[in-house]
This record gives sequence, C-alpha cells and structure tokens, in this order.
Amino acid sequence: MKRTKKLLILLCILAAVCAAAFGAARLNPEPDTDAEQDGSDVIFSVDPDSVTLLSFDYTDSISFDRDGDGWIYSADQSFPVNTARIDKMLGAVSGIEALKTIDDPEPLSQYGLDDPVCSVSLTADGSEYSFSIGNESAMGGGRYFSNGDGRVYLVDGSLLDSFGYGLYDMVKKELLPNMDDTISFTVNAGDKHYELDRIENSGLAYSDDYVWFYKDGEDYLTLDTALAKSFVSKITGLSWGECVNYKASEADLKSYGLVSPGVTVNVVYANTVEVETNMTDSGGEPIYDKQKSERSFTLEIGSYCDDKCYARISGSQMVYLIDGTVRDGLLHVTYESLQPDEVLSMDWDTVDSVDIHIGGGDYTFTKSGGSLSSGDGGSEAQNTWLLDGEEKELQPILDRLNGMIPSDSGSEKEPELGLQVRFTFHRSTESFRTVTLEFYDYDSGNCLVSLDGVSRLLVSRSDLSYLLNDLNALL
Repeated sequence: MKRTKKLLILLCILAAVCAAAFGAARLNPEPDTDAEQDGSDVIFSVDPDSVTLLSFDYTDSISFDRDGDGWIYSADQSFPVNTARIDKMLGAVSGIEALKTIDDPEPLSQYGLDDPVCSVSLTADGSEYSFSIGNESAMGGGRYFSNGDGRVYLVDGSLLDSFGYGLYDMVKKELLPNMDDTISFTVNAGDKHYELDRIENSGLAYSDDYVWFYKDGEDYLTLDTALAKSFVSKITGLSWGECVNYKASEADLKSYGLVSPGVTVNVVYANTVEVETNMTDSGGEPIYDKQKSERSFTLEIGSYCDDKCYARISGSQMVYLIDGTVRDGLLHVTYESLQPDEVLSMDWDTVDSVDIHIGGGDYTFTKSGGSLSSGDGGSEAQNTWLLDGEEKELQPILDRLNGMIPSDSGSEKEPELGLQVRFTFHRSTESFRTVTLEFYDYDSGNCLVSLDGVSRLLVSRSDLSYLLNDLNALL
C-alpha cells in the first residue's frame, strides 16, 4: 500500500514537471527540432550600392535618402549625417543568415514580431524590402527575425546593434582640431581672466625646464610642466559627449546658457602641414617641407546638466554635453594649484660658484673641472667644487636641493622667523645670472622656501635638518 502511494506521488511530480516545461515552451517558443539549421542559409540580401532609401524604426522613425556619394536625412537636409553608421547598416543587409528556421511559427506576438524591437525598410533598384527584429531568444544570443515570407527565423543578435540607434546617434559630430602643439590658453569666466603660455627657451625663468607660464600682467610665473599639460589637456584633448542639438536656435542657446557662456576658452596652437618642394630624394621619392602656422580654437561652455554641462564651438549651432568637471577645473584653478612642485631645478653646468651663508658664516665654493670614473675604464664629466683651494664634496648636497620635495604649497608668504641657510648661485647665463635660494623657520614641522625673494613653498623641517647636518660637516 505504501509502495503504491509513493508511486502515485512520483507520477504527480513528473506530471507537474512536464506541464511546467510545456508552459515554458509556449511562452518562449524555440525553433522546431526539424527546422533548418544551416548557418549559411541567407534569408535577406540586398546590394548596398543599389540602396537609395533606408528607413528604420528603433527609438525614432528615421529615413535617409542617397544623395550622390552621400546621404541626407529625409526630414531635414541640413542634418549632419554620420555616414559611417549608414555604411554599418548597409553592410548588415548585404547578407543576413538564419541560425535556425521555424517553418510553422506561433503567433508573431510570441516572438516579439507583432510590435518589433526594430523595423527596417529600404528601396534598392526600384524595389522595396523590409524586415523586423523581435525578442531575444530564451537561449540568449539570437533574435527572432521576419522578412515577411511566413516563417520566423533566429538570427545573430548583433544584427540589432547595426540598427539600434536614435536620431541623435546618427549625427556626425564636429571634428576637434589637434591642439597638441599649444601656444597659449586663455580663459574668461565671468570676472575671472587668466592666460597660460607655452614658451620654450624663453629666458623667463632661471631654468629652461620651465616651458609653461602663468601670465600675470606683464609678469610670467613659472608653472609645473606636468600639472600645466594635464590642465590644458582638459580642452586640447576634449572629446564630445552626446549631441543634444544639431541646429540650436537663439532660444535654445539661451536655455543651454550659451548666449552668455559661463566659461569661454581660446586656444592658440601651431598647425603643421607638409608642402611639396618639387624635389625628390635619392630614391626618387618626393621631398616635403613642414610648415607651421598659428590657428585658433574657441570653446564656449554653458550651464550644468546634472553632472555634465553644455558646450559648443564658438559660432556653431551644434551643442553637446561634456563632463562637468571640465567646467569645474576651468572655474576654480589657481596659480597655486599649478605652480612648480619642486624646490629647485638647477642645471649645475651653468653655475660657476656658490655662496653659502649659514650659522653667521659665509663660504664661497668655486667650480673646477674634474672627472669621475664611469666604471668601464672611461670617465665622465663631474663638477668639482673648491673651498679656499681645497676640494670639497659639495655636489651631492646641491643634487639634494634639486631633489627636495615640498611638504606644502600655497600663496606667497612673508618670512617672519629666522634664516636657516642661504644659497646664492652665480651663473654663466645671459639671464638670471644670480639665483638666491633661502630657507626660513616657519613652524614646528616646516621651513619656508624663498626663491629669488618669492616664498610659496614649505619643506619638512626634518628634510632640511639632514641637509644642514651634512653641510655643516662639510664646512
């Protein structure tokens, strides 16, 4: 009796499993096992070059007409068409293959083909063609497809990727120029105005390592090269985000905050082109001459839109979204945030002598030619320093000055406490023939650095103490 009861329970469970499987099959129909499964079965094919009209409906109903070698948006010929996207679509319709075929399909609603995810129509050689893309199959990877022949097909799911665009996805965005060779970078943001200039071998600083300068009236303040390049690249390396309007009206621009932009950036850059010289090299190849000319680019940045902001090329009707942190950086940058992040960057080959004032005493080191073994039997040039005619190991201390890292930086400060040490470098240069570096007491943990009378940096008191101990030992 118990055995019969257990058998009945097992039969009931089996029946329930079969019913569930049948229901799942009805909700997610798959091709019959007897259907064709030849992956090379082409079910839709049109010669891309013969297509004169292409329409598709994904999120928007969009239509394009062939115009010579290009394409125009049927509803507005001024629309800037991204022809690369159309080429992708035409490439897809050149041969759509069936992964599987359902010869006797269920109602189209079972496949998402009564209200397709995407519908495509096109005209080629005077004939009209169309197909629909439906739901993703329950097994994943494939999508149901109908070309109107009464069957339902399973095709590669990537077909939808070729047509899954809205109108603004089809916009050809404006090209941004290559501004890597930047000359000047000027920002106007309300009452704030500043200019960064890139000048090599300028003579504006004691070291030619400094090529970026913050223009302050008639003065040029040195900038940290890496920090300046990173800051400027927010614009020179800009990439457009979403295009929100390809033909903005005055009212549109006002709503975007672009009639009176919150931030305007002008970049002057060098454009290099190759020009034929009508000469050839020894191999008969043409010789080209590189010519540089100055170009200008102006970007206008408007209001914030969530974490992004509106922007356009000055005078353009096309408006885009860009990362809002770009606007943030341009608005809130200060000289202090871009100033050099080192205490000293001296080329010691330009220094002939060094005066050192420490502990109430003054010492003058003069440079004398010398050499140092390189370990491979040869020798390399090495600065040798003399104090009262006696050779001293000053160079390691000087190199530590070049390698000293600030503990803090900020706006200019006035030295208020005692002088710890002063270095005066006498140089064989046309400008900055004398450079003075001083260290003052500042607080319990830091000392103030002054370079040619300008004090903006702090260094760790312990770092300076190690250097002073070595210097005192040398003296």
